[in-house]
Amino acid sequence: MATLTSVVMLLTVFAQAVPASAVPSLVAPTPTITGTAAVGQLLKANSGAWGPSPVTLKYQWYRSSAAIAKATGSSYKVTKADTGRSLTVRVTGTKAKFKSVTRVSLGATVGSVFLTTRTPTISGTPTVGSALTATSLSWSPAAGLRYQWNRRGVPIPGATRSSYALGSADGGTLISVTTIASAKGRATTTRTSGSMTVAKKFARTSAPTISGTARVGSTLAAKLATWSPAPRFSYQWLRNGTAIAGATASTYTLVAADAGAVLTIRVTGRAAGYTPVSRSSAGIGVVGEFTRTPTPTISGSATYGSTLTANPGTWGVPGVHFSYQWRSNGIVVGGATAITYHVSASDIGHTISVDVTAAAPGYQSRAVTSSRTPAVPTPPVTGTTATRTQRMSRSTLNSNQNGWYEQGRVLTLVCYQRGQSVKGYFSSSFPNGGWDNLWYRVNDGMYVADVDLETGTLDPVTPACPDQPVADTTNATVKVTTQRMSDATLNSSQSGTYGAGARLTLVCYRRGQSVQGYFSGSFPGGWDNLWYKVSDGFWVADVDIETGSNDPVTPACSTPAPPPISGDLVTRARSWLDARVPYNQGKYYTNQYGTYRQDCSGFVSMALGLSSSYVTGTLPQVMHPISKDELQPGDFMLNSAAGNNGHVAIFMGWTDAGHTHYRSWEENGAVGYAFEQVVPYPYWPSWAGSANYRPYRRN
Repeated sequence: MATLTSVVMLLTVFAQAVPASAVPSLVAPTPTITGTAAVGQLLKANSGAWGPSPVTLKYQWYRSSAAIAKATGSSYKVTKADTGRSLTVRVTGTKAKFKSVTRVSLGATVGSVFLTTRTPTISGTPTVGSALTATSLSWSPAAGLRYQWNRRGVPIPGATRSSYALGSADGGTLISVTTIASAKGRATTTRTSGSMTVAKKFARTSAPTISGTARVGSTLAAKLATWSPAPRFSYQWLRNGTAIAGATASTYTLVAADAGAVLTIRVTGRAAGYTPVSRSSAGIGVVGEFTRTPTPTISGSATYGSTLTANPGTWGVPGVHFSYQWRSNGIVVGGATAITYHVSASDIGHTISVDVTAAAPGYQSRAVTSSRTPAVPTPPVTGTTATRTQRMSRSTLNSNQNGWYEQGRVLTLVCYQRGQSVKGYFSSSFPNGGWDNLWYRVNDGMYVADVDLETGTLDPVTPACPDQPVADTTNATVKVTTQRMSDATLNSSQSGTYGAGARLTLVCYRRGQSVQGYFSGSFPGGWDNLWYKVSDGFWVADVDIETGSNDPVTPACSTPAPPPISGDLVTRARSWLDARVPYNQGKYYTNQYGTYRQDCSGFVSMALGLSSSYVTGTLPQVMHPISKDELQPGDFMLNSAAGNNGHVAIFMGWTDAGHTHYRSWEENGAVGYAFEQVVPYPYWPSWAGSANYRPYRRN
């Protein structure tokens, strides 16, 4: 194996006898020997940088410790006599008025050359921050290998491993690696790889952002922040992570294929001498808009008892789903949300129409209303007397009798009333002991009891009579002393009591406060919210009186019809849904309807046209509670708890006949913007306080 013998000799020659401190010294580095120390090979002396320049240098080559005759140049060709011996070179520097200095290199022992040598190769990406790796194939004979990495041909201090991490100092330079091979009896040999140019790294890069409205037909644009140094950019738009063919400009116009997808933009920065860098934006969801919105049609005859069918038409979008809402005289019919609609007695004299709402993945839902049908005509309704029965002037046996209707007579029925509970031919068909309080007005102006009349059903077959019936004067008995209240709630004023056994004249009924009492065992949980208005103007709870039925035995008390849904409310609310106004309790959104806070109560305040943004705790100041049965589109579902525990949504109609789910318009922090969804009544059970939601109506 080639060895290095450390011999350093210093020879000082005094030009004249002067004090040592008065003669300056030269800068004299130790020389090195390069080349292969083998017979026939040329060695070179690398003297290094002497100074101050100029310095006259003289060379002398040595075999072991003996000077080699005539070997006084900066190079030396190895001879057979040098085999097994250590070669050194002695460099002497002289300069006027300076001390002469001699430096001796390390020794190189002469051996045989390797039969096979290998030039190393470099793998890796020549980029600042990356690592390069030197690879050398086998030498013959086998050699021990050491490495030296070089920058611009100059050895890098400490870079002597097979791999090298490129630093900032390497940017823009040439990097190579030298393999130093040694083996016993062989001359130490070096081989140097080709050089690689190291690309610099951008000092600063930034991810792009996307501006524009993410809706089909709109144009998006890539916005770039500062890069250093400034590069030239290329662009690629991606749909759900896949490059869009041809979409390589800084702008992109959204097409139908983008509906429901997530769009991103990838920019690549390039500059001479720098490694290209690609950065991608955050994704943005694209909303499509229906381009075909056909007006729905209605098939079937709009007559009492018939079934109508909605035909939504062809919308031209795959996966489109339709929901329906039927209207009678323009007013939403609660629970009428199927594709078909059964024309009932309440529709007589009314026109029928249907709202069709189309929804598809990635598309903004769109509602279209059909044309109205002609008014439903009043049908002739008849009933046949099953037995001889009274012909009364009112819907009670306490009124005047004007003869009889004989058995088998076909009567033309005009309307119905709930009057006195009586028994008759069909009593066995009725619960509650066979009592029935349904009466019909005949076209002769008289009344007949339904219990003696064959109509094919126990339910009314005509519309209700517009006037109030005369209540039965003996149709209720107080079973236990009970409160005499000013309204259908124990929270109203009490004016004495009704004593047990008292007979009451019941005028009409209302659903009020749920209470318990004498007949609680007949009701689920014992609670009953049925109250009657008595002929004295006060109210009594049904749970304490005997009427023969758990159901109302009088007509409902006359109350103002619920206000129809406000077109202004729908228009206002729809403006936020169409704009997908983001949810943010700390920000306000402004459009043609004013400036309101971007949360659930701010959304409802805007829809109601309030002067400012209310909160869930103050909305009860402008609305009042109602029952579930009274809910109409345009009402509200409110949890009036304060802060983040409260929530409010606009009720937009039932989606099923069982009234278990409804359409809700709301500003929702979980979703992040104003939108429409179908919600279980009263609200999502996974939400805190879901049981605290109550129906409300604007004052």
